[in-house]
Amino acid sequence: MSFDHLQDQIRAMKNPTVVGLDPKPEYVPPHILQACYEEFGANLAGAVHAGWRGTSLGIVTRTVERMVECFACRREDILAAIGPGISKCCFETHEDVPNAMTEALGASALQFIEILPTGKFHLDLKGLNAKRLEGAGVLAEHIAVSPDCTACMPEKYWSHRVTQGQRGSQAAMIALV
Repeated sequence: MSFDHLQDQIRAMKNPTVVGLDPKPEYVPPHILQACYEEFGANLAGAVHAGWRGTSLGIVTRTVERMVECFACRREDILAAIGPGISKCCFETHEDVPNAMTEALGASALQFIEILPTGKFHLDLKGLNAKRLEGAGVLAEHIAVSPDCTACMPEKYWSHRVTQGQRGSQAAMIALV
């Protein structure tokens, strides 16, 4: 599913009930879940910020579980959008981050980790979170991943890593309209 197609599906929904906001979407991608659940005449949206720690601890998996437990959402009806964020090309880390991913996900995390000649690593947080969503029962065709890298696109996004900590402002918002 493309990011644009997901946006079109969201626009077609009726009876919005929840708006979510992620106040710091750059450092790692914001992971935004939309559940299209209409049995009770309402739709539900949730915004989740999944940095590398949240990714290793399974924040998106926990969010899906809560949507199922608290709101009776059906996993096969959940649409997930992983928004713009730092991508594998620019997310360079020391070994603690990939170690956390392999501890959490085992060998399945390795496809999202690249060892660099410098001894550091590139990590695909978007891919790892998409894998986590699939593991939680969200259908692969219901997961849209933005290709935008906030570090590569400073004219469009603010990046903590690019500005070396000089704060900018941006937020990820989700609303059912």
